[in-house]
This record gives sequence, C-alpha cells and structure tokens, in this order.
Amino acid sequence: KNFIILSGDEIHLLDDIELKKVSTQLTYQLSLQQTDDVT
Repeated sequence: KNFIILSGDEIHLLDDIELKKVSTQLTYQLSLQQTDDVT
C-alpha cells in the first residue's frame, strides 16, 4: 500500500515503513504537547 500525503503543492508517496516513522513522530510530538499543556 502507498499512502499519499499532500503538503502544499508537493505529493509524497510513503511506504508502510515511512508511514510508521511519521506516525511515531506525530504521536511523540502530541505527547510532548500534552505534557506541556499540563505543566
């Protein structure tokens, strides 16, 4: 499966491994934001 992510005018095709990396980074950033909100 290939996933298409639209970023401005660019089209990125992500394979499953890249998608997992991206989702992991997003989850990490979200958890950081949540801890910042709590403090």
